[in-house]
Amino acid sequence: MTNFFQNGTSADQLNLALKAYTQAERGMKTPNPDLFANRATILEYLERYQEAVRDYTHAHSIDPNLGTEAKATRIVDFVVGTARMIANKN
Repeated sequence: MTNFFQNGTSADQLNLALKAYTQAERGMKTPNPDLFANRATILEYLERYQEAVRDYTHAHSIDPNLGTEAKATRIVDFVVGTARMIANKN
């Protein structure tokens, strides 16, 4: 994930990172909030908002000090606001 955001490599790197996070999640004995927060960051960038909110919320439930609840709320507000603007345009 860091390689993509720092060096601008291909989006394929993000999909590989998502697979790696999912694989790591399967092997976890105890939940790691950073895994969920990092995966949510990728999902948000890919505009997979529902999944991003799910992971940010999960990260928050593990460690409320990460600030991921605010990120989830920001995404929900963005999606709701966008839907309202579209509805009002029609």
